[in-house]
Amino acid sequence: MILVTGATGNIGGHVLKLLASKDIKCRVLARDPKKAASLKGANVEVVQGDLKKYETVEKALKDCEKVFLCTTASEGMDDEEMNVLKAGRKLGTLKHVVKLSALGAATEAKSQVLKKQGYCEVNIRKVGIPYTVLRPHFFMSNFMGFAQSIKDQGAFYAPMGEGKIAAVAPSDVAAVAVAVLTGKGHSAKAYSITGPEALSMAEYAEKLGAAIGKEVKYVNVPGADAKKAMMGMGMSEWLAQGLVDLYADWAANKHDKVFESVKEIAGQDPMSFDTWAQEHAGAFK
Repeated sequence: MILVTGATGNIGGHVLKLLASKDIKCRVLARDPKKAASLKGANVEVVQGDLKKYETVEKALKDCEKVFLCTTASEGMDDEEMNVLKAGRKLGTLKHVVKLSALGAATEAKSQVLKKQGYCEVNIRKVGIPYTVLRPHFFMSNFMGFAQSIKDQGAFYAPMGEGKIAAVAPSDVAAVAVAVLTGKGHSAKAYSITGPEALSMAEYAEKLGAAIGKEVKYVNVPGADAKKAMMGMGMSEWLAQGLVDLYADWAANKHDKVFESVKEIAGQDPMSFDTWAQEHAGAFK
């Protein structure tokens, strides 16, 4: 049995579908089982639980040998993940934890998001349960956050200058995760996961425009303006500042390298942004 956290989200949802398609028994941890009811199936059961509440985590982990650990970026995410690790250690049945981290995660990172992920990685190395860390880059699906401004204005805004990043398709991240969860030889390793090419935001805009049949422009904005806009949409100050700092790293091309993890671990060619944009063009029209 594999426990999947974050199954109602983007990456966790893809992981769950892939595991279930392979006839692997899975358990979904959900704060609101009603919202996750559609995930139930022959190989999937849903249990109520909250990563913030240790008792529910321990109950959900019972009889599970592996866990896909995916948590929302927040100031308390290290405590949430530690609940899983502590419960797994207490139960003694957990044989492998596959943790979703982020490219550039490090305790010395400027971005609080990457710094927090860095401390989460430190915790998982200390707890004594076999683990693998996955560090994906910017998800192609994050461009969905720009859909409304692209529809209304034919443009999207970000504080990234001319920096380049190799955005990755969520389905490719999930394919790597499932290969690790079901394979061997991945213990105590960390894999950086990117798409096949590093592009600037202007180049991503051009490809989005080609997919939807109209010009799309990228507009560079100051970090302070981007932070204000994020907080205006309801984002916490902690997360907004963390993302602005992350964009600054990308603008400086600190994370522009392309990695071959999708091909080497999942055995498939990573999806190009052209293909992703064509498949999701309707969301931007």
